[in-house]
Amino acid sequence: MKKLNTVLLIIFIFSCIQLNAQNSQSRFSVFSYGGIGFAKVEIDNEANYNLNVNSAELLVYYRIGDRLGIATGLGFDNFSGNGFNSTGSFYHERNSLRIPLLAMYNFNVAEKVRIYGNIGLYGRNVSSEEYDAANIMTIVGTYEGWNFGLQTSIGLAYNFDENYSMGFTINNQGDFTNIDSVTTNINTGSKNQQKIKGMYTAGLSFGYNF
Repeated sequence: MKKLNTVLLIIFIFSCIQLNAQNSQSRFSVFSYGGIGFAKVEIDNEANYNLNVNSAELLVYYRIGDRLGIATGLGFDNFSGNGFNSTGSFYHERNSLRIPLLAMYNFNVAEKVRIYGNIGLYGRNVSSEEYDAANIMTIVGTYEGWNFGLQTSIGLAYNFDENYSMGFTINNQGDFTNIDSVTTNINTGSKNQQKIKGMYTAGLSFGYNF
């Protein structure tokens, strides 16, 4: 009788551990995204201009309910393109690091197909930057510092199995604070301010459920 009780206790404990492990596994996911698009740059006292964008993002997602969760991680954005200001034409390239904090959602529309998306805030920092002024002079590190903005996305994913999924995502971002130039504008006596008025990308996403 004692042996039977011991065996039943072991089975019960093992079942609880396995159930907890399954529940824990179902709550965490890794989400990656890579896309291309364009961005609108808004700058004080000069004409706005557009840049090409290559964007990548890696998020850790924690599911709160069946459809909702929160996520954070790292994003990397590369901006490049030509513009024009009061001194002439230039080529601008910038690399930025972004840290998002997002609310995410998922809705199943079929057995293996779901709609997903997110909305939240981010902080973005200029990690490197170059201005090439009409192929005459290259200026490094014109703008610096952190600014903050709003990020949203929506996508459609196909679930290969319980762990792996792949989808197509449309992403939209916009800064609501500015970054300052390193030097002072000789005409205004103050630092120029700049922000990404809108960034629009589309690309592939991959998900893995632990």
